[in-house]
Amino acid sequence: MLLLAALAVAAILLAALFGPSLAPEPQYNGRPLSGWLHEFDTATNSPAIQRAQEALLAFGPAAAPPLAKRLDAGPPPFLLRLANSRLVAKLDPKMAFGRWVYTRAAKADDLRFWSSQTLRKLGPNARSAVPKLARALGRDRARGAALEILSGLGPQASPAVSAVARLLGASDGFVRERAAFCLGQIGTAASKAIPAVLSATTEHRVPLATGMEALAGMGYQLREALPFLIAQCQTNKPARYEVARWVRRIGPDGAPAVPVLIEVLGDDLPQARARICAALGAIGPESSAAVPMLTKALNDEWWYVRRNAATALGKIGSASRPAIAALTVAQQDLNEEVRDAGTEAIRLIRSELTQ
Repeated sequence: MLLLAALAVAAILLAALFGPSLAPEPQYNGRPLSGWLHEFDTATNSPAIQRAQEALLAFGPAAAPPLAKRLDAGPPPFLLRLANSRLVAKLDPKMAFGRWVYTRAAKADDLRFWSSQTLRKLGPNARSAVPKLARALGRDRARGAALEILSGLGPQASPAVSAVARLLGASDGFVRERAAFCLGQIGTAASKAIPAVLSATTEHRVPLATGMEALAGMGYQLREALPFLIAQCQTNKPARYEVARWVRRIGPDGAPAVPVLIEVLGDDLPQARARICAALGAIGPESSAAVPMLTKALNDEWWYVRRNAATALGKIGSASRPAIAALTVAQQDLNEEVRDAGTEAIRLIRSELTQ
């Protein structure tokens, strides 16, 4: 009896110690996980790699530990295939092996197989990748991919702000533009780079639209750029379209730009005229000096210019009273949006007059 009891206890202990290793290996389509891992490791053509990827995804988190183990000793081609965003994100994105993938892959110049979406899904691990991405900015082959990934990480990429800002002085205009965009995507966490982006924008080292968008994303007070925008409107005709957009975003604080906006309201480009009308409307009552030109714009050949002119007159308010007759005509416009804008403008003007 004692012998039987001892054997039973031994069996229980053996099951506890070795049971997991003796458990049957999970299978997919009649093939064990180890077989699919081997195929993924040795596949030499896209269909085979794709087939192995789909199988590993089907195994789910169970495939993560053996993948991590193989990763530690795998040759570079294996690493490149393993660093597929679908696998990293879907197998077990919270597992530390995601960082191991990145640590190995970061030794290569080519980061194109990485994505910001994958890194974001790795949670806190994503931030740990940023220093390596920042170093990659110094390598020509890796720079573009690194900027793209950092842009997608947003505020998590804040440790790379200084490295990205240095690229605003690059000789390649595309690199400068991507660097400004990246800083804007990082957001207020990149606020220390505002002077560098502002300088690059005002010195025309980055396009006006890109620079202003970046500054807005970084928390810059756009009204501070008004003198520069006004100067651009006066001296850089192609920039008027973009300047009007930003004056509109500034709103009532953009009042100092009214004289120059009136001056350029007759721009050859209808899209620019439409945006200038919208900017004057966003400024509001302080645009009252523009009422005559806006009234004239109600006869523009382009419907969206007429619509924006009517809307602007309504936002200016009671000072647009002289335009009511022209707005009444606009209520009969062939375009529905112009008719609606004319009706709403008259309502706003009369409402303010009766107050």
